[in-house]
Order: sequence, then C-alpha cells, then structure tokens
Amino acid sequence: MLKRVLLYVVVMLILLALAVSAGQWDKSTALLQQYAIEISDWLTEQESSGSSSSTPDSQSEGGGSFTRHSHSEGGSTELVHRGDSLLSWSNTNVIPARTDLKNLSEKNGRSLLRLPQGWFLANAEKSGSDSRTTLIPIRYELNFNELSEKKAFPANPKISPNVQISESKTDYPIKVGGKEIAWLQAAGPVQSAWLQWLKLGAWVLFFGIFFSLLAQIASALSARFGWLVGAALVAVASTVLLWMNLLTGFTSEQFGALPLFTQSFDNASIIGTSVGDWLIHTALLVFVMGFFHKSQATIGGQSSKTIGDGLKLSLALFSYLLAMFSILIGAEAMRQLVFHSQTGFDLDHVLNLGILGFLALAGVVVLMVGLFLFSHRLAMGVRRFQLSRNQRFIAICGATVAFAALSFLVTPPALDVIWVVLFGLLYILALDTFVHWEGAGFGWAICWLVLFSLFASTQLYRFNQLRDKGLRLEYAQTLAADRDTSLSEALLPKIVAEMQKDSATIGRMLKPWPFKSGAVEMRDYLNKMVFEENYLFQHYRLGVFAFDKENQPILLEQTLGYEQVVLGNWATAKPLTNAPNIRYCSDLDGTFRYIVSLGVNRMGDASQPATLYLFFDRAHPAPSRTFSKLFFNSPLKNLAQLPRYDFSISKNGRLTVDQGLANMSTLGSKLANGASAEFKTSNRADAVAKSADGQTVAAVGHKLGGWLKQVYLFSIIFTLAALCLLALALANAWLKFLPAEYGFRLSASGSLARRIHFWNLSLLAVSFLVVGYLTYQHFTRSARDAERSDFTYRASALLTNLKSQALNVAISDDSLRQGLPQSLSTMTASLGMDAQFFDPSGKFSVQYPRRVGAIGHFAL
Repeated sequence: MLKRVLLYVVVMLILLALAVSAGQWDKSTALLQQYAIEISDWLTEQESSGSSSSTPDSQSEGGGSFTRHSHSEGGSTELVHRGDSLLSWSNTNVIPARTDLKNLSEKNGRSLLRLPQGWFLANAEKSGSDSRTTLIPIRYELNFNELSEKKAFPANPKISPNVQISESKTDYPIKVGGKEIAWLQAAGPVQSAWLQWLKLGAWVLFFGIFFSLLAQIASALSARFGWLVGAALVAVASTVLLWMNLLTGFTSEQFGALPLFTQSFDNASIIGTSVGDWLIHTALLVFVMGFFHKSQATIGGQSSKTIGDGLKLSLALFSYLLAMFSILIGAEAMRQLVFHSQTGFDLDHVLNLGILGFLALAGVVVLMVGLFLFSHRLAMGVRRFQLSRNQRFIAICGATVAFAALSFLVTPPALDVIWVVLFGLLYILALDTFVHWEGAGFGWAICWLVLFSLFASTQLYRFNQLRDKGLRLEYAQTLAADRDTSLSEALLPKIVAEMQKDSATIGRMLKPWPFKSGAVEMRDYLNKMVFEENYLFQHYRLGVFAFDKENQPILLEQTLGYEQVVLGNWATAKPLTNAPNIRYCSDLDGTFRYIVSLGVNRMGDASQPATLYLFFDRAHPAPSRTFSKLFFNSPLKNLAQLPRYDFSISKNGRLTVDQGLANMSTLGSKLANGASAEFKTSNRADAVAKSADGQTVAAVGHKLGGWLKQVYLFSIIFTLAALCLLALALANAWLKFLPAEYGFRLSASGSLARRIHFWNLSLLAVSFLVVGYLTYQHFTRSARDAERSDFTYRASALLTNLKSQALNVAISDDSLRQGLPQSLSTMTASLGMDAQFFDPSGKFSVQYPRRVGAIGHFAL
C-alpha cells in the first residue's frame, strides 16, 4: 500500500511541476516582449516589400505625381492625396476621413496613426502639393466583433486581443528602422493558448490521480473504521477544493485565456463563474456519488432486523425526502444556468448556442447522472429495510408533503413549486419501482434517459421563457425612458473633463476675424475626444455652437443663433444632479439630446471669454438591421441582448425607431403612464412600456418559439444523455465504480454485455436520427420564414416610415403615394452616414452621403 501511495505521489509531483513550469513560461512580460519583436519585424518586412516593386496606378481620381507600389498580403494601403482630397488608392482596406488625410498631408516620414479601424504605421512622402502615405496595420480595433477579435494583429493572429497599443512609453517598444514608434501594454490576461491547454491537461491529470488516491485511502478507512469515515473524507476534501477555488478564483486565474474558463455566469452559487467551473462541479459530484455508491453506505441486512418498524419508516421517509431534494437542486442549478448567464443562452434557437452552450447542456446531463447515483443509493438503502409496498407508499406520501412544505419556503419565485413537487413525486415513484423490481434491466436506462431529458428540457425552456419575458419588459422600460443613465451620463463628465484640460487649444481655435474657425472644423476636433468613448460616438451626433461675451456667434457656418441654442434649449433643459454644466431635453421633433456648456478664453485672453454649447443628439439607426449592425455595434443603453429582439420607439405619436419586424399595433396599446405589460398574439410576444410623462412608448418583442423548438431541445439533451450513458459504460468497465445491480459495462464477452453494447448503439442511432429529422424541419421552416419575411420586412419598414411622415394625415392610398418619394429619399440618405461603398471588384465607389443616390436601388 505504501509503495502504491509513493508512486501516486511521485507522479503527482511530476505533473504539478509541469503545470507550474507552464505557468512560469506563460507570463505577460515574456509574451509582450516576444509580441513586440514579432510586430517590429513584420512592420519592417511590410515596409521593405512595399518599396521593392511598383505597378501602374489604375485606381485614381485626378491623377497624381506618384507611382503606386504593390504590397504583400499584409493589408497595407497606399494613398495619394492632395490635402484632404484623395487622388488614388491601392486598395480599400482603409480609407481615412478628410480630416485625417489633411493631417497626414502635413507630415513626412514615419508616424503612428490611430483611425476608427485601428492603429497604423503611416509612412508619408511629399512631392510638391501631393502626398503619398502608406498605411500598414498594427492592430485592428475589433472590440465588438468577437469572431474577428482573434485576428486583431495581422503580424500574428494568435496575439491576444488583450494586448493594446500605447503612445506612452512602456518596456515593450515596437521599433521600425531603429526608432520606437509605439509600445505594447496588457489590458487583461495575456497568455499563450497552447501553454494554457498544456497547463490545463497537467492539472486535469494531477487532480485525476489525486482523486483516485483519495478514493483508495477513503476505501481503506471505510474498511477499518466504517463507511462514515471514508465518505466524510471524500465529501470534506471535495468541498474544501471547491471552496478554495471559489475563494481564490484558481481556475479563472490559471486558465483565463481559454474560452472555457472565461466568466460566463454572474453571482451563481452552484454552477460557478464559467462553463469550465460548471463542468468541474458536475464531474466532482459524479465522483463523490460514485464513491458513495461503491462504499457500503447503508445498514447491513442483519443489523436492519434489530431496528423497529417505526424507525425504519422514519429512515425511509428521510431517504426519499433527500432523493426528492435532488430534483430541487437540479432545478435550481438550471435556473442559475439560464438567469445568471452573461452571454444569454437563447434556447429558442439552440443551434446558436455554440460550443460553450452545448457544453453547458452537457453539464446539465452530468448533474442529472450524479443526482441519480445519489438518489439510487438512498433507494437501495430503503430496500434493505424490507418494507412492504404500503409502508413505502406511506413513506413516499410523507416525504412528498415535507418536500412540498420546504419547497414553498426555500425556492425562489422563478421556480414553479407545484411542477417541481409533482416531478419529484414522479421521480421517487419511478425510483422505488426501479429498485424493487426484480426484473429491472437495460430498458430502465431508456426510461431514465427520457425522464431526465423531459425534466431538463422543460425546466430549461420554461426558465428561458421567464428570463426572456423579464428581459423584454426591462428593455422596454429602459427604452421608454429618455435619459441614458447607464452609460451616457457616466461618460459625458469624462468627456467634459478632457475638453477642459484642452481648453487652451480650443481657445486658440476661437481666434478673431478674419481667422475664425468653422463649425465643422471645431466639431471634427472635439469629435476626436468623443471617439475615445465609442458609445457616445456611435449613438450621438455632436453639434457645436460658440458665443462670445456679447452672445454673438463665433464659428463660421454656425447654423443656430443664441436664441435657439441658449434660450430655446439650454434655458429649458434640466440639469444633471451631479453635473450642472450638463443638461438634457428634447427638441421639437422629439429627438433627445444632452447639452454641455463649456467656458473657454479666446486665444487665452481672460478678457475675451467664450462659451461653447455642445449638442449630443441621440441618433437612432435607420430601419435596417444590416446597417444598424454595421454602424451601431455598441448596444444602446448597455442593453447587450437588444439586437436579438424587434423593437420600436414612438415619441409623441411619431415613430422614431423601428428595428426588425416589430408589431406596430402594440405601440397604440392602452397603458397608464409609467406602466408596462406584455401582449401576445398567435405568433408573437411583445413587451410594451410607457414613460412616466406618457410621451414615449417602447415595444420589444419577437416571434414565439413553436413546439418543434421544445422537442428539438429535448432531443439534444436526450442525445447528450445517451452519450453520457455510453461514457459511463466505458468508464465502469475500467473503474467498476457502479454497483453490481447495474451490470452496466461494455465488454467483448458475455451475452448481457453484448446486448448492452447493441442497445447503446441502437439508442445512439435512434437519437441522432431524431435530431437529424428535427434539424431538417428546423432549417426548412427557418428558410421558408426567411424567404417569406424578406419582402414583408422591406414593405413594413417602408410603410412605417410613410406612416411617421403622414402622421397627421388620414392613411389612404393617396396620402401614402404622395409621401413615397420623400420617404424613399429620407431612407436612402439615412444609409449614407459616414459610409463607404464599393463595387463588386472592390474598387472604391462612393464616399459622401450626398452621393448615395448614385448607387441606385438597393435592398434595405
């Protein structure tokens, strides 16, 4: 025994050393230094390859005195421009705005350039009035595109997105031509993926051997001191490890770079903080329950004869009560899985869950296995009491009553206590029948698969519906409120502080006649600060107005005067509680805006004070989900899952937002001010909320999931359970941790084993056939709905826009026909906001919104 323990210890020490060594290699400092060298070498190579060959300039507008060079596949872009006018370009990977082109025309040589697309190495050459600028990408800004985030660095796609470019000096410089142009810094854990997997494998083997040794020690203690000692050792050791992981965050710290251990759940006490934690918890539960099964954890047959019938009945009632509580634990775990998910598992569209979603469902199946092992062991203990059927029935009834009473006291509101109690009763009846049926065979495994799959799928789908309903009501209430307290009112003071720090430069831009700055120039300059807070830049449009001490306009081409800006907006707006220089109001068209007042001195002269008023007008996307996804990829008011729904907002009876196939009739629902409600039709569910003043109504909804989607979820869980059954059979053939009553292992000999083997294959084949059929039905129906709704969506978007323009006109064919040209013009222009359009060959076609009409007809 001692030699075996020493062998276990030696192997564990080797694995521990490997895991620790991998952790030492996987340090941010070493990786950042390595990445800085890789990026520097790649930039140098791109520069040299760009200047090594040239081709005729074939994509130009107005010629130019430069010859365009060809570049390698790194994504470099060569631009020839005169001031802020673009003359030619090598490709359309990145086209800077006019203000950026103007700044580039004033530079010569290498410089670091930050654009909305990311960070670039700009190499500028001048020839007379023309400039040639080569832009080589260093890091793409892909903060809102998770699929592309893995390729943020073209120099090495494996570089973590947590690596950021800094203009401030760090220990990790990026050098080109012997000059430091930028530096790297870590904005989060920077870890190597293959080292993470190596470290995870070492830790998995380490704990596998540790728990194997723990089971053997516990078995030896049980044989000598009784089963309670061994069971207590396993339970205490497992609980301590879970508690330490929860306390120290071991898994997230060690494997945080792996998606499996990225935080997916928030404030979940049972399932942990990630899908990896959830799988660890369920696997550990199966280990503990497996040991509980293997040990003789019940009173022996001889000793049970000395116990009175009353005590036997009480012990049986207690055992059944504990078994029924496993159903409550399973339901609570599934509730946390749905309600505490940060990514939002959408069980109406199971195929959108991704690999992590399916692993989470696999954790549900493993949890059911562990709880079944626990309940089955308790039922086997009741069988040794040799109670009659009536006595067991009395114990079951008493356990059900106690379970119902306790469930009403301890369950959260989301749990349907009646359903949990009824299923608990069904579960305990099936368990009792299974244990006391002498002829129970493999057919019971099928029954348990169906029973568990039915319970898990119904609970998960019900929780998904409850969470979806609550989320839609919450989103509708948030959208009905004009103010954006979650993000904008927290970001605006930061922007104001940055502008106040730069007040000297702003004051110099407000120089006197004849050198006055233009309103566009001032807005572009301030927008660079706003761009740092991407949310404000996307969802609000900046307007700048300046007045001197005599209330006279300062900026050239300033569209509004003192009466409109100050008397008509600022004076009537309401100030924020903690920021009196920031106010909010709505204009006559219902557009919500924040107004910032900023005082500066013109040319730094205190005797020439000026006041800037900044209008942040909320800009909702055009009624096209495709363009809203492209230009508004930061969710409104931090409503992360809002793009999943159709939503509309009406302000003073005027439709201001229309995204998706929203049910317009719900906007006219009768609601009290500040109230919200859900409205269901035959195929839709919409949450509608009205603001406290009754002027704004918001509706958030989607199509209802049909019965096929529920059956689809059941079939997926059933298939996962079948795979788990097969894995248990394979594991039991080696570890023999299941009781002999199961006779459940795969082997090449023995008729029973062959039957079990064929049963498993047949079960899996049927399961996959069912899943395949339902998948076919799902995609067929989805394709048919998409084809039918394509034209419907375009027509409804156009009709909605027409209705908003003809609000005070009786809706008729004549009124709609008269408003059609203006509506089409408005919708066409709305799609041209800061957009660039390209022809099928990739050539730059249209840049400015005023030329969007040249594109012709296009799909919404």
